Amino acid sequence: MADPNTFPDDRVRRTLERRVRDWRALHGPDRDVIFRQTPEPGRMALSDFTDAAPAPLFDGG
Repeated sequence: MADPNTFPDDRVRRTLERRVRDWRALHGPDRDVIFRQTPEPGRMALSDFTDAAPAPLFDGG
């Protein structure tokens, strides 16, 4: 049984390495991806106006 971490043929590995090298030469190194988010007025609120202060308790008296 062959080792699953190796290529079955050196030609396949060399071809893959050459294609990756060519692709990197054309497209450059990896870049960070940033998805710009433009807020739309009135679309979403950042708060729900909940007051987190404890409410006073009254004991019926």
